[in-house]
Amino acid sequence: EVIRSHAEALRERRSGEHAEQILASSDELATISNRARTIDRMLSRERRLSKVDPATVLERTLESIDTADSDVRVTTELSVSAPLVTDEWILGAVLKSALENAIAYADSSVNVTVNESDGGYTFVVGDDGPGIPQDELVALDTGTETHLQHSGDWGCGNSSGA
Repeated sequence: EVIRSHAEALRERRSGEHAEQILASSDELATISNRARTIDRMLSRERRLSKVDPATVLERTLESIDTADSDVRVTTELSVSAPLVTDEWILGAVLKSALENAIAYADSSVNVTVNESDGGYTFVVGDDGPGIPQDELVALDTGTETHLQHSGDWGCGNSSGA
């Protein structure tokens, strides 16, 4: 927040690309930091299993995402016949992350499907965005990064299982 406020002050004094780049980088860093905190909470908390309705969790998660600045249309397809035993907070956090990413990188639509599979459910979040660049997929597939090959912030495009 300190970096952002200084960048805003810089932007007010001078026009130029540098202040805008600092603001964009500050926002990206804040997003990454929030995601890291959420992941840390997921990994460190004791699981609280309960019966949840996947449709209700999905609906609440969609309501929690700010789409006011987006023209992306989100559709859902649910084949749900029974409750799911899971940690509701973790399920919601994972869905929110996948949905926010899909909405950010979609051209015009995001589709969420929930289907029964192997005693549980499979959630698939898909979008019509550009997809993950091939060089980024290589870094993900190998599980390593070099200074010439790294994994960064990208849109999932097509589909991403949650």
